Amino acid sequence: MACSRSGDPTEDLAEEHVPAQLRIFSPTVTKIIAHRGYWNKNKAAENSLAALDNAIEAGLYGSEFDVRMTSDGVIVINHDSEISGMTIERTPYARLQNVKLLNGEKLPTLRDYLSYAKGKNIKMICELKAHEMPSNNIRLTDSVVAIVNELEVQEQIEYISFVTQICQRIKELSPDAHILLLSTAKFEPAILQKMGLSGVSYYFEEMKNHSAWITEAHDSTLQIGVWVVNNLQWMHTFVNQDVDYITTDKPGTLKEMLGIQ
Repeated sequence: MACSRSGDPTEDLAEEHVPAQLRIFSPTVTKIIAHRGYWNKNKAAENSLAALDNAIEAGLYGSEFDVRMTSDGVIVINHDSEISGMTIERTPYARLQNVKLLNGEKLPTLRDYLSYAKGKNIKMICELKAHEMPSNNIRLTDSVVAIVNELEVQEQIEYISFVTQICQRIKELSPDAHILLLSTAKFEPAILQKMGLSGVSYYFEEMKNHSAWITEAHDSTLQIGVWVVNNLQWMHTFVNQDVDYITTDKPGTLKEMLGIQ
């Protein structure tokens, strides 16, 4: 299952003004992660360098992005498995390198993205996507970790993936890495700890009726995130439940709710 663009695809993803009753000015553990970058500001595009730059300028904790591998092993930034009618996993980079995003940028490579963010005050939340061929999941993981190490940005990277094989491989290659498993159903804390992962991030619809999972995770010293939270009331609820991370298409709105300048 791919991470949906929004918790409710019919909702307006423009930033919102937060009414007084939903503002939270007490200290909170919750960190803000921009979903596919802060793309809905200044006409940026999802997973673009402009969206990453917006997240940096906004002082957000992190900017989430998606990585896929071309048929010849180049790692590019894109959520969907296809772009411009081409399946990334089956297409050489030479045919993809001139593809344009909605804001006119070229399709970024992982090297482009990490090099741009290196040394800047932002965590890069790297989602490794599942590939058609299981062997490519390992090839992707090995390449991503190698590039992260080569560019010396390990301290800025946090990894997420729906694929347990990918999470376990990252742990093998980079034992100190911060790794969250993405999930749509309860994942036992004991299993996550046995895998050596940092925690789990749940789809917000699952978390609506399972606040106990937050307590269970924290009692096991695991971190817990929720994606993709764009509804004001649910932002407010999850912050009050002390989730560690909220991934949202409306980071400016969540900043206002938390009283962050």
